[in-house]
Amino acid sequence: MKFQACADVHGAYEVLREHLDPRLPLLLLGDNLNLMDFNTLQGIVQEVVPQEDITRVLKAFATQGPKVALETAREVFFDHPDRQAKARDVCAREYRQMASVLPDDTKVLYGNVDYPDILWDALPNAMRMDNGIHHWHGLRIAVVNGTPPYPHCMGLPGQHTQEEYDDSVLALGEAADLLCTHFPPALPGAGFDVLVKRDEGASRTLVRYLEEFRPSLHLYGHIHNPEQVETMLGKTRIVNVGGFRYRPRIFTFDLTTRFPGSED
Repeated sequence: MKFQACADVHGAYEVLREHLDPRLPLLLLGDNLNLMDFNTLQGIVQEVVPQEDITRVLKAFATQGPKVALETAREVFFDHPDRQAKARDVCAREYRQMASVLPDDTKVLYGNVDYPDILWDALPNAMRMDNGIHHWHGLRIAVVNGTPPYPHCMGLPGQHTQEEYDDSVLALGEAADLLCTHFPPALPGAGFDVLVKRDEGASRTLVRYLEEFRPSLHLYGHIHNPEQVETMLGKTRIVNVGGFRYRPRIFTFDLTTRFPGSED
């Protein structure tokens, strides 16, 4: 089974179209919206929140940390129902644009910056990948969307509590050929971004799943500039396919199903 995968498109939908192989199925592993590109300060936030309020949040984040920044963001956005309503309209527009460039044979996850309900509404049913075990081209795919809290999180829509995230992983409860997540496993180098020089978080519960069920392949994103793009855990190949907006690359895989009759 040959397929392509990437994550962290962050609004670069036309660039994605240019890089896709239309002959191959696609796995899109979350962070589909571009809320704000911190390199250029461009993003859909500018359509919703005045520039002076954006500057306040960024300054708070840089000088006082994510907790104060989140309090400021709540003041300038979360406490404004009109701004939230406009944000939902803008996100729906962006997701419709994204859907228009995707191959018909695409499966999509959401990341921490995504609005899950708006994303699902914009996609055909066949493209949505809720948490759980899915069957796709003879493969069994274990899926966990979104993220738990991480060191610099800002309470974004696709973020869950630690308990919710861990429960979603544990609820998978069975082996799969392929584990697809947005968030990385807690393995050396997997959760560290070398450009911003900080830990962006990783999940020990994902490692527990990998150790118990030993899928052939684990794909994830979230870390745009990973210290380690690829590693192994036992017989599982683990690959960060993220950072597409900043390094437009599509990863291609050829995975033969292990089910039924697989051998350990």
